[in-house]
Amino acid sequence: MPEPPKEAPVVIHKPEPKPKPKPKPKPKPEKKVEQPEAGSEAGCRAASGLAV
Repeated sequence: MPEPPKEAPVVIHKPEPKPKPKPKPKPKPEKKVEQPEAGSEAGCRAASGLAV
């Protein structure tokens, strides 16, 4: 590789700033209802209804 002429100004290419990695969205904890966890659908519906 021939050396560039000394008269040519040396252009220093600034490295592009690396894009900050987007933080992984934390899984939203399910709203805890002040009720014992009910495995039945009725309990889930009541909990979801109260969590509105």
